Amino acid sequence: MTIDRRTLLSSSTLALFASAVPWRLDARPTATAPNLFVGTGGDGHTYPGPTLPFGRVQLGPDTDVERWATCSGYHHGDSSIMGFSHTHLSGTGIGDMLDVLVVPSTGPVKLIAGPLDNPDAGYRQRYSNEIAEPGSYRVTLESGVHAELTTTDRTGWHRYTYPKGPGHVLIDLSHLILDTSDHAPLVDEASLSIDADGTITGSRRVFRWAKGRRIHFALQCARRPDRVTFYGDGDAEQPAGTTQVSGKRLKMALHWNDAGAAPILLRCGISGVDVAGARATSPPKHRIGTLTARSVPLVSVGRRRSAWCRSRAAAPTSVPSWPRRSITRSLPPRSSRMSMDAMSASTDRSTPCRGAVPPTAPGRYGIPIARCTRY
Repeated sequence: MTIDRRTLLSSSTLALFASAVPWRLDARPTATAPNLFVGTGGDGHTYPGPTLPFGRVQLGPDTDVERWATCSGYHHGDSSIMGFSHTHLSGTGIGDMLDVLVVPSTGPVKLIAGPLDNPDAGYRQRYSNEIAEPGSYRVTLESGVHAELTTTDRTGWHRYTYPKGPGHVLIDLSHLILDTSDHAPLVDEASLSIDADGTITGSRRVFRWAKGRRIHFALQCARRPDRVTFYGDGDAEQPAGTTQVSGKRLKMALHWNDAGAAPILLRCGISGVDVAGARATSPPKHRIGTLTARSVPLVSVGRRRSAWCRSRAAAPTSVPSWPRRSITRSLPPRSSRMSMDAMSASTDRSTPCRGAVPPTAPGRYGIPIARCTRY
């Protein structure tokens, strides 16, 4: 069978028209889950972590930051995970983001990731049992920590189940994509602090693809750590009792004497505006003291499924089922994630698009681009 030029053009026109049709509200989950690892190998530059359509947070694992193949921070062929950061680009071909890296582990605290070919030299960890689904990600690290991740519109949720004994969580605010074309400093100002109620806040300004981009976060723990250690520039350990530090490349470690006694739940809100915006991402029912280890599975489970089902409903129904499971991963998430410009223009106290159908606007070459009018 041959396809002439007229048939091909008419098919393309129909495809563009279909992309502008509003999401079906009666979409139901398909029997087979999509493969979220499509594009994470080779030069696909995607990542498998959870997010929501138009979500501000793209939480997920990072495996490397020094190769073009890891523009997204993740490459499926890598054998170790550095940790879990809260912002990722997907399919861009150039790297940025990877803000607020969280590294759960046991044993001595290591402050550098170490090389990919020698994970034992740093805080990298080999991993197994990696599972990714729309809205959730799970993996077991070689330290014995079982990690579970999910997101809401503006927060990332972590649940770490440790083996018996002491454990820690490292927060690396110096973590970012590296490139041979970069010029120092890549981070020219940063801060970390902990409040009396245990809320950890921080900010940094980054000069990568987006020059001078600011990111702010507010992180809370369901289990208060037994002690906290701050590290300044040059990984200089700060005196005991320190509650804040400023500089350029900062880190801090949260220590639990018996991390395995119960799962450790973290909730991290982020903002491109200010720390107050990051704090505002946490409603009162999710504030410190109300979090429990059982909270993660309860966060937006129905919303995650229905949101991605609406996005998947836009996939062409004429495509056979086996490739559709794969291409669905690539197309809706990219068109549903806000651009960096849109995120910068938004405020963190505005109303998110909860179930709204995004109108389209003409983009380059006349291709419709989804826009969210409530930001």
